[in-house]
Amino acid sequence: MLEKIFEKYFQGEHNAGSRSPGTGLGLAITRKLIELMGGQIRVTSTKSADSSFTCSIPVSVAEKTTEVNLNPEKKTIEKASRSLNILVAEDNPVNAKLIQKV
Repeated sequence: MLEKIFEKYFQGEHNAGSRSPGTGLGLAITRKLIELMGGQIRVTSTKSADSSFTCSIPVSVAEKTTEVNLNPEKKTIEKASRSLNILVAEDNPVNAKLIQKV
């Protein structure tokens, strides 16, 4: 079933004790975003065990680095001259708060 895991609303084998017998949109969206950036996502899994997802995205090294300074007295980070936009899709409130802090 691994070849279908990145399809929208894929439903795998349903076990009586399974909370989530399939996927929704998350893996399909993830694959599309990674592919749009020129990358690939792979999955390895063992039945009735954890799955492992690996993605690779080509990146280029910046010609000029931007310095970000942590001010320990004020517990703030001075803004860099260049900003980055990062999209994170997370529906768990605790994980969402954690990723905002990171």
